[in-house]
Amino acid sequence: MEPRYTSIYTTTYNSSEEITYSLRVGINASYFAALKLSYDGVLRWLIWTPGAGGVKAQWELPGCPCDKYEACGPNSYYFMNPLQTCKCLPGFRQQRETPNAPHGCVRESRLSCGIDDGFHRLRNMKLPQLYLYETILNMTLGSEECEERCLSYCNCTAFANAEMPNGAGSGCLMWTGDLIDLRTYTNDHQGQDLHVKVSAAHIREFSLPFSYPIFTIELRP
Repeated sequence: MEPRYTSIYTTTYNSSEEITYSLRVGINASYFAALKLSYDGVLRWLIWTPGAGGVKAQWELPGCPCDKYEACGPNSYYFMNPLQTCKCLPGFRQQRETPNAPHGCVRESRLSCGIDDGFHRLRNMKLPQLYLYETILNMTLGSEECEERCLSYCNCTAFANAEMPNGAGSGCLMWTGDLIDLRTYTNDHQGQDLHVKVSAAHIREFSLPFSYPIFTIELRP
């Protein structure tokens, strides 16, 4: 039996010309469907079939918790290993000891704002959120010049020699605030290198792979 697609809403105008909505139940409709966008940015396709015992979600986007906006909180990233854990960026520690909430991470020690600071490179990364007033783009700087500029700029927290969309070439991207909405990719052809600024005290400690703090959170749909 082919389903009947019936609108369950009618639009009614009152005397003040404000729009109101009234519910109309379709006759012999096999099911009702709705798209729901939740507060956390998840889009769900919901189906209600009479007599089937409630509303069921047919699909949702994003499908992976790693693609949810700021899934791990600021200065941390979703690491696509088998455990799918959140990790603090190099030189950062977990902000709160609360495993079920992504509060993010804070810097362990202050930067010296000079040549004593350095960088830790993270490969195959989704680059942090771009901000109008906290992200600097310079299309004329190469990788080494970009590093020098970020090192000399006290407010710079990370840089990337990033490939621009639509074949526009590469440019120097610098961030000056918290780094949010990060994740890794398992495919070497996805993601880009992100260079996180770290203090001199952490350069040697974080020179070995996977030596930075790991914490696990429960990501619920």
